[in-house]
Amino acid sequence: MKKHIFLTLLFGSFYCQGQNWKVITPFNNANTITDMEVTANGSLYVIAQLPDSMHKSTDGGNSWSAFPITLNYPSDLEMINDNLGYAISTSGNVIKTTDGWQTATNINYGGNSIHDRLFFLNENMGFIAGYRRFLKMTLDGGITWTGISIPTTLMSSGEDVTDIEFVNANVGFVVTSNGNVLKTTDQCLTWTKIELQSSGYQIEELKFVNENIGFAVGPLGQIYRTSDQGLTWVLTDTDAGILYDIRLIDGTLYAVGSSRSLVTSSDMGVSWSPVKTVSYETGGSSFTRMYTVSKLNGQIIVAGENGEIYKATNASSTTWASLYKPIFGGMVTTGFQFANTNQGIMVGAGTTQSSIYYTENGGYQWERKAIAGSNFYKSLDVKSDGKALVTGSAGYVTTANFGQTWTTILPIQVNTSYTKCWLKNNNDFFVGTNPGAPINDGLIKKTGVNTFTQFIDMPRIGEINFLNENIGYAGTVVANYPGSLWKTVDGGATWTILDNYFGGNVAEIQIINENKLYIKTLGGSTLVSNDGGISWTVLYNYPTKFHFFDELNGYGIDTNTKHIYKTENAGIIWEIIIENDNSLCGMQHFAWFPDKIIYSGAQFKVCILNIDQLLQVNPVQNRQTNKVRVYPNPTRDFLNFSEYMTTVTISDITGKVLASFEYLNKLDISNFENGVYIISLTSENGLRNSYKIIKQ
Repeated sequence: MKKHIFLTLLFGSFYCQGQNWKVITPFNNANTITDMEVTANGSLYVIAQLPDSMHKSTDGGNSWSAFPITLNYPSDLEMINDNLGYAISTSGNVIKTTDGWQTATNINYGGNSIHDRLFFLNENMGFIAGYRRFLKMTLDGGITWTGISIPTTLMSSGEDVTDIEFVNANVGFVVTSNGNVLKTTDQCLTWTKIELQSSGYQIEELKFVNENIGFAVGPLGQIYRTSDQGLTWVLTDTDAGILYDIRLIDGTLYAVGSSRSLVTSSDMGVSWSPVKTVSYETGGSSFTRMYTVSKLNGQIIVAGENGEIYKATNASSTTWASLYKPIFGGMVTTGFQFANTNQGIMVGAGTTQSSIYYTENGGYQWERKAIAGSNFYKSLDVKSDGKALVTGSAGYVTTANFGQTWTTILPIQVNTSYTKCWLKNNNDFFVGTNPGAPINDGLIKKTGVNTFTQFIDMPRIGEINFLNENIGYAGTVVANYPGSLWKTVDGGATWTILDNYFGGNVAEIQIINENKLYIKTLGGSTLVSNDGGISWTVLYNYPTKFHFFDELNGYGIDTNTKHIYKTENAGIIWEIIIENDNSLCGMQHFAWFPDKIIYSGAQFKVCILNIDQLLQVNPVQNRQTNKVRVYPNPTRDFLNFSEYMTTVTISDITGKVLASFEYLNKLDISNFENGVYIISLTSENGLRNSYKIIKQ
C-alpha cells in the first residue's frame, strides 16, 4: 500500500470490459505507477496515475488487458485472491471486483475526503484510512461500514492516518503523518500510542510479517522494527532516502524508495543491505522514485515514476533489466502505418516534443528512433520497400530502412504548415496544407533534389491517397469550408476537380482499384464510387472505421456498438465477429491485417486485437487479377494494359531484351518491326505475367 497526495476529481460507479484487445503500451513516461499486485495464478495488476489506468498482464508483462477504471488518481490496490480485489484513489473512492477486474462496483463507505489507504485482513474484514484521522471498518466485504474514533489526546485533529494493518481480528496498528504508531487489541475500541519520532516525520508504510514482527518505514531511509507486537521499536538507518514500500518475499525483506533505492534484509530486518537500481533516461527525465516492489515469475520487480517496471536478473537483486520500457507519452498519434506484417512506423506530436517509433515484430514492441520539437511529426507515408516520409510544421524527414534511421529535418520551400503526405517511388512527394494556413495555400509537390511547386487552386488539402504512381486523390478537410475532391491520372502533374462529388470535407480516402474508392467525410458519411469518381452513392449502416483488403473482404469497427465486423460481399452485409468494447483504445488510427487489427492513438497507446482463424475474412485476394488483360493483340501501334505496370519489358522470341519501360498502362510499339514478341509485366504488388504479342 502506498501513500501519495495528488489532485482529486470526480468518480464514476461502474464499468465492464471485454478482454479481446491487448494493450501493448499501457504506461508512458508521464505515468506514475503507484502499486502492483501479483496473485497466486501469476497475474500482474498495476495501477498508475497521469493518466489514470489499471492494467493486468498474464504473460509476464508482454501484453496487457486494460480496464477503464473510474478512479481518479488511483493510490492503493489490494488483491485478496486471484479474483477478489479492491482499489482506492486519493479522492477516497473505492471500487471492488470479484472477477479479476473484468467488472467492478462502487463501494459506498460514507467517505468524501482524501482517504487513500486500504487494508483487508481477509475477504470480509477490511479498513479504509486517510485524511484527518479518518478510519472505517467493514466486516462483510464492504457492504456495511463502521466509523472508528481515535481520541484527539492520541492523534491530533490535523493528523492523517498514512497506513493501517491488522495481524489478526483484534490486534491492529496505524501509523500517522506525525510519525506515531497507534495500536489496538480490541478491534479498534481502544488505542495506545507509541511515538517513534519526536521530529514528527511522516511514516509512509506499515508492514507486519507475522503477529510479532513488524516494520514502519519513511523518511531518510529509516526503518523501525518491532519483534514484540509493537511494544518496542528499534531504528535502523539505511541512508536510502524516503522509503515507500516494504514487503516480505520468499523469506527476504525488500524496501524501495527515492533515488532508485532498494534495500534488502535476509534476517527478518535485523540488518539491511543497500542495493541501487539502474536509472532509465528518457526525454530529459529519469526514473528516480520507486513506489512498489513485488515478485513475478521468480524475479523481483519494482516500479514507480515514468511508467518503468524493472526486474532483477540475479538472486541478489544487484543487476536489473527492463520488464516494461515505457513509451514517450503526452502525444497524440498523427501517423501509423506498416510496410509489411512486421515492420511499422508510428509518429506523434505533443506540446513539448514529437517522436517517431519503429517496430519490427508486428507492433508488439516499439523503439523510439527520432525526436523533434513540439508538434513537428504530423503526417506519415510508408512504402513496402522500406522508404517512408514524415512531414510536419517545420519540414520533412525520410528513411530508406523502414524507419530505423532518419535524415535530418529538411525544409519544404513553401512557408506554411503541412498535413497528409504521399511519397512516390522516385522520392518525389506531395503534401497538403494546414487547415489553419492562408486560404491561398494549396497542395505542394516536391520533385528532384529541392524543387517545390504549389497547386494554389487546391486550397487546404488535408487528405491524400494514391492507388499507384499515377492515380491519386486529394480532398479538403476543413470544417465549415466547402468540401472538394481532386483526382490525378498522371502522377500528380495535373489535377482535376471532381465536380460530381457532393460529400463535403474529406476525412479519409480508401482506394480499392482504378474504379472503386470510398470516402469518409468529416460529417460521418460514407460514399462510394464505382467509376473512378465520376458518380457517387451514399452508403448507410457502415461501421465508423472500415478497411477493405480487396473488392469483397474487409473489417470494420463501429463507434456506437463497439463491435468488430467483417464483410465478404463488398459491404452488403456486415457480420459481427467479436462483441467488444473498444473504448479502451479509441477510434483514431488502425493498421489492418487478416489475422489482427492494430490501433494507435492518444498517449501513443498501441492495442492489438488478434482475430481467430475461424472468424477471419476469406483468404484475401490480390487487388490485381491473376492475369493482366493486354489488348488489342495483334496491334499496329498501341498496347493497353488493364492495370498500371511498374515495369514492362519487351523481348524477342530468343529472350533478348529489346526495351524496358516503367509506370504505364499504355505502350506505343509502332516503331517496332512486324513480328512476334514476348512482353513481361510486373504490377505494383509484384505480380508478374508474360504474354506473346503480334505486331502487324
